[in-house]
Amino acid sequence: MAIKKIFSMYIKSNIFLFIIAIVIGIILGIILNKSNIKQVFTSKPLPPSYFSLANPPKESIIGKVEAATGDVEVTSRIATAPSALKSTSQILQGESLDTKSKGGISLNFANSETISLKKNSHIDLIQALKANIVVNQTMGNVDYLKTGNIPLSIISQNLLLDQISGEMEVSVDKSTNQVTASLLSGSAKAAFNDSNDNSQVVTLQKGDNYIFSNQTLSGTAQ
Repeated sequence: MAIKKIFSMYIKSNIFLFIIAIVIGIILGIILNKSNIKQVFTSKPLPPSYFSLANPPKESIIGKVEAATGDVEVTSRIATAPSALKSTSQILQGESLDTKSKGGISLNFANSETISLKKNSHIDLIQALKANIVVNQTMGNVDYLKTGNIPLSIISQNLLLDQISGEMEVSVDKSTNQVTASLLSGSAKAAFNDSNDNSQVVTLQKGDNYIFSNQTLSGTAQ
């Protein structure tokens, strides 16, 4: 009987200690959770974002309209459809230009480039920074005249053109999936990945006409 009584007291004592341990654990858990929540909400605020959908980076170069004739349309950074170009328009990074059947426009980027679109042409001004100007030309004939030291890259279908110096005319024919780069002066480089996914780089000089086929991923210089 004495042994049973001692054993019973021992069990009750352990159960009581176990319950106390659980209660203490719950209390500590609540305290730590509140502390973590307070730490999250009292942490330093994130630095402000300087990205703006409506405005390009402050250091971007503005393309000034030197001349425009006929029907020319511009798609702004926040527009969902193109609108008629105004005589006082400036072309910003992230905007697009379209010329119609009787349209043409010439843009000047100070100490960098003069870009002239002939009729039925389209370009996207992907980047206009002092580090590099990048243009995506999807159709038509565009003349690129280098007037400064800022690098210029032209993307046409799967062809990348880097203009080093001088003047170059790029023609994109969507019906044949061909891009023709004609070096009127200076030099440029043409780069692409061929059908075997090997990188190809070709140096172009004055008088070269480089024809790139987007179907066969190959190019020839004439």
